[in-house]
Amino acid sequence: MNLKHYIAFFAAALLFIGCGKTESDDTREKVPPGPVSDITFTPDYGGGTFSFTIPTDEDFLYVRAVYRIDNGMVISKSSSRFSRTLTVEGFGEAKEYEVALYAVDKNDNLSEPVWVKITPMQASVHPISKSINISAGFGVFYLEVENPYRSIVDIAVDLQTEDGRIATRYFTTSTPMDRILIRDLETIRYKITTRVIDNRYGHESDVRAHGILQPVTDYRLSKEEFDFLDDRSLYGTYNWDREHNQPKENIVYRGQTVPSATVYKWDSMRNALEKFNECDIKFFWDGDPTGYSYFHTGDPDKGGPGWPWSYFIDMGREIQLSRFRIWQVGGSQWRVNGVKTFEIYISNDNTPEDGILSDWECIGRFAFIRPNTEMEEQEEFEAGTEFWVDNEEPVLTRPFRYLRFKGCTDWPGTPNYNCGRLAEIDVYGREVNQNE
Repeated sequence: MNLKHYIAFFAAALLFIGCGKTESDDTREKVPPGPVSDITFTPDYGGGTFSFTIPTDEDFLYVRAVYRIDNGMVISKSSSRFSRTLTVEGFGEAKEYEVALYAVDKNDNLSEPVWVKITPMQASVHPISKSINISAGFGVFYLEVENPYRSIVDIAVDLQTEDGRIATRYFTTSTPMDRILIRDLETIRYKITTRVIDNRYGHESDVRAHGILQPVTDYRLSKEEFDFLDDRSLYGTYNWDREHNQPKENIVYRGQTVPSATVYKWDSMRNALEKFNECDIKFFWDGDPTGYSYFHTGDPDKGGPGWPWSYFIDMGREIQLSRFRIWQVGGSQWRVNGVKTFEIYISNDNTPEDGILSDWECIGRFAFIRPNTEMEEQEEFEAGTEFWVDNEEPVLTRPFRYLRFKGCTDWPGTPNYNCGRLAEIDVYGREVNQNE
């Protein structure tokens, strides 16, 4: 069966299946509508758009296009009843194809087909592939891709090591511009190639080589020297009222004497509960990310701080931070009692004996993004969630010794359990005394 006979048969079968009528052939009007006319075609990537004049038949309903693409699949596309254009897609190459255009009436009668030869542009996988750029970050590669066609495509990234190992990662995208993180990499050299795949129509781009790249070097830093910076140390002897175990009524803050309540209460410049039941802030860096040990800020009706709240941590020495990974607590991840957004502040106060109330710099506001599926949730819960100081390029903070973790918002939940808890934090970067 040649192409024209095959497509005509296919189109008739589609209309027969789709009519769903109960009246008999004897009662159904059988006069076909006239054909479409004044046809023009505007090519696009993988297809294009027909414009036409519809027939004058009063019972005209819509226009249908039937055609065969490169993999042998026969595709049928229909216009809206009120539209004078019809878009076709699925073609792979910039070559000549034939398309049959039918006018269809309310009784599912087909006009005689109008055969149109068209030359679309090549499939969108090719320009999408050419737009891909890959750069190195701390422990990751950044893959940037442009897809103004909003095609749903997979990007296959082949990572080949110098000893011959090859790993392929697949990423799905359909947004006009996307930035994808290729994670969990060794700090070694990789030869990188990419392919773009449209699984819907079976199109695949040529393989593109991106040369040899290596993730930027940083290190998982030891947490042995971490320590809880309690409020007395935070405010310093000069500002601390030992008798009442709280800041004095007026304190020196950032070089000025201010009422302590303006800082201590409202700006979260104090610690949430160090211990609450079996929980302890020091569990945040005890090396156990399983969720069995974690900190708990305490419920407000039991002396907890409510939101926002802070914890102040002494790194024990000067470091520079590039990224960090946080593990949530089972039963709280992306739910009530979990942390939704938080901020990280750093300080290198050179006069800690007077209280560490100066030199604080917010290096970013971060958010946990709930995955789309339960499987992805479980994977992230077990692996932890990684955050970068700068998502756009590999950046190290300035040297600092003191870190403030400020919980800003939680997930919607029962107000009586308005508290925060997290299981573990790992920090990456460089020891200041090891800088080159």
